[in-house]
Amino acid sequence: MLSALRDYVGDNYIQADAQAEETKLRSSFPFLLKQDEKVAFAFLGRGGSGRDSFYLTDRRILERDVKGLTGASVKYVSTPYSKVKAWAISTAGGGFDSDSELQVWASGMKHLEIEFSKKKVDLFAINQFFNSKILPQEQEVTVVIPQGVTPGSQFQTAVAGQQLTVLCPPHLGPGMTMSITVPSTNPGSYTSGPKQEETGAFLNWLGDDAKKVDPRELEARLRTDPNVLAANERIELAFKSRRDHMLLSNQRLFVLDRRGITGKKVVFLSVLWKHVRAFAVETAGSWDRDCELKLHTNIDELQVFDFDLRSATCDVMAVQRFLADRMLGMDSQPQLAFVNRLQGQPDAGAQSLFAWLGDDSRQIDAEAADQTFHADPAILQGSERVEFAFKGRRDMLLFTTKRLVSINVQGWTGRKKEYLSVPWSTVQAYGVRSAGSFLDKDAELMIWTDVMYSMKSNAGPDLSDVLDVASALGGEDLFDDNGSSGGSEAVPGMAYLEFDFQKDKVDLMAVQRYLAFRCIPTEGLPPDAPLPPSVLADMSPQGAVEKLLSWLGGDASQLDAKNLEGQLSDAKVLVEGESVAMAFKAGRDTCVFTERRLLSIDVQGFSGKRISYVSLPYASVRAFEVESAGTFDRDAELKVHTCIHWGLATLSQDFRSGRADILAIQNFLANRILRHCPTVTPGPAGSSSPWPTAVQVDAVGGIEGFLDWLGDDMREVDAGAVQRRLQQETPILEADEEVDAAFKCGRDLFAHTSKRMLSVDVKGWSGKKVSYLSVPLRFCTGFELKTAGKLDRDSELRVYTDYSEWGLSQDLRKAKVDIQRVWANIQSKLLP
Repeated sequence: MLSALRDYVGDNYIQADAQAEETKLRSSFPFLLKQDEKVAFAFLGRGGSGRDSFYLTDRRILERDVKGLTGASVKYVSTPYSKVKAWAISTAGGGFDSDSELQVWASGMKHLEIEFSKKKVDLFAINQFFNSKILPQEQEVTVVIPQGVTPGSQFQTAVAGQQLTVLCPPHLGPGMTMSITVPSTNPGSYTSGPKQEETGAFLNWLGDDAKKVDPRELEARLRTDPNVLAANERIELAFKSRRDHMLLSNQRLFVLDRRGITGKKVVFLSVLWKHVRAFAVETAGSWDRDCELKLHTNIDELQVFDFDLRSATCDVMAVQRFLADRMLGMDSQPQLAFVNRLQGQPDAGAQSLFAWLGDDSRQIDAEAADQTFHADPAILQGSERVEFAFKGRRDMLLFTTKRLVSINVQGWTGRKKEYLSVPWSTVQAYGVRSAGSFLDKDAELMIWTDVMYSMKSNAGPDLSDVLDVASALGGEDLFDDNGSSGGSEAVPGMAYLEFDFQKDKVDLMAVQRYLAFRCIPTEGLPPDAPLPPSVLADMSPQGAVEKLLSWLGGDASQLDAKNLEGQLSDAKVLVEGESVAMAFKAGRDTCVFTERRLLSIDVQGFSGKRISYVSLPYASVRAFEVESAGTFDRDAELKVHTCIHWGLATLSQDFRSGRADILAIQNFLANRILRHCPTVTPGPAGSSSPWPTAVQVDAVGGIEGFLDWLGDDMREVDAGAVQRRLQQETPILEADEEVDAAFKCGRDLFAHTSKRMLSVDVKGWSGKKVSYLSVPLRFCTGFELKTAGKLDRDSELRVYTDYSEWGLSQDLRKAKVDIQRVWANIQSKLLP
């Protein structure tokens, strides 16, 4: 009785019969689940006496939240497993802590936290289910057994750039094929014995330093009671700090955190490696006896994992090798031939007091650096090569074929060193800034990543309180341009990096060209799209007032693309084969659209010698919005939303009305960004039946029309008619793009197409100012539907995105929209 009361008051969920609950869902809301979708786990709130429920299907996490006194309004939230970045299960503790827990962190979604009744849910069965749905599987390939190989012997084969040793099965021979698994790590190569006798156990206990433990022994224990590992999972490295463990497996970062006096409450936290975006190892110093490992993620609330390791028992370089193999891959990347590596040229030193005081870096022999860091310390992979090397007073910066490596020498003796690695795939934007005149003698390199920024008051979780970090995000407008908030102070951390160069010792344009090759994805890059219609017709010259207003407003007008392309090519800003599609100038600054990136050229200072070149690859764009000029607002505007969390989260540019075709800009961005998106065919998955007929809506008058006008509720309109208008009257759709569903509210429009979510917002009394916001489907992470209630006449649809916690929402008029049809349409697009 007491247990049931505790579950009801604490809103603890209990496990229910999955098949029976699936039947109830399909009867109450026929289109809620896909036809071939199955419910694997079902849970009921308040000990089974509540109204809310929670489901794990074979495709998603599904929450059912009943709203209001009457319960007529129900909110359904769907999180596809493909969008989950991390999850944790927590066992129940002793005493009053009688509930277990599940937590999920997903891209663009709110942190999910569900509490379970202690003995009425199989927590480890849930964890194994997540293992099967979320953890990545190692690649399997088929190889041909070469001639001369005898059954039962080993042979060498090259797969995906790796040399693998393969055992030929006894029943196979030369010329026959066999399947092999391509490992994501080098099994068994990261273990080594203690470097010295362990001393100072009390100091280690005080410092809570982790010691290395046998990964094979720990793996055997975690496969028995409890069984928490996946079937093909290998623990490569394991460390123990008092009662807690940190495990590095081939599939995830796994943290085991025991809590409470009794230690009965244990948190099992899983973080996918693909969301660990950078890593750093730090060696022990003369007085500082412990090494350190830092893992930086793109997960809100889990920005940084910081572990202290005992230097006597932990080979921190073995940890570094494992992380490099797991995150960079073990294949080889070709070197770039145009890079001047300064091979054989001696380092002349800083040669400047200002450069020495400012710790500005100079370029040094990359070949010498390559030999050094392949030997002692061996931080580079065998297949990795140094292409650029820079040195300051003591610190170094390396550009390799796979990553950026920053080496920070600390302390008087210089024994303590930090090796920070940022894979090129983590870099989302970059820039170089030339030196100015007078006392400004240094140039800068700027790097923006997709790592989450940190809060100064809580820079990230450690091993003991990894799940207790307060959320760093509030609303879209909580932060200013620098990411600071009214509460804790936000700091960039690994979200933004800056390095100073000696202006006469580094070829900035060579660095900029190099980063263009390394940081802009080229695999599957679409060919140059035909340029949109000319955005600059023959126009009469501006008058004096027009020029003054444009100068005051900083509005951009278009430049001749071919002429600018020649100038940028001569200045070595563009890479070979890169062409300029369109360009705009505002004052001394220039915004350039090439077929690979958005390039901003910002001229600074009185002399104009200080110039920054910032490049944003189109692959970093998550949404884009163009807004036409209005009657009184004379300028059009472009907004680009990115996956960067600091400084460049949203970029905006004003364009002078009449001097730029804003729809041509929209079409160009759509061509660059949406062409990477697969076209989604509408229709319920697994069904050959056509869609339910779209609702045809006529104008509504009287009180109904007045209430609709007040509530801004949307009505469904004919998708074919909308498609024709968006292809002919306002041509913004791609040639192979189709409108599947469309909704209209007053003058505004919301359309679901085969490639994006499109919002058209008409503003102002005249209606001349129109905003077009596009979110590609691949950056829509989850979706939510709240049905209408007794007093609340409208339903609400919300689509969560990568660039905003709030996503896109639309109110749908209860009697004028087929909610089930809309839900099925969204599922067909966003649920794999």
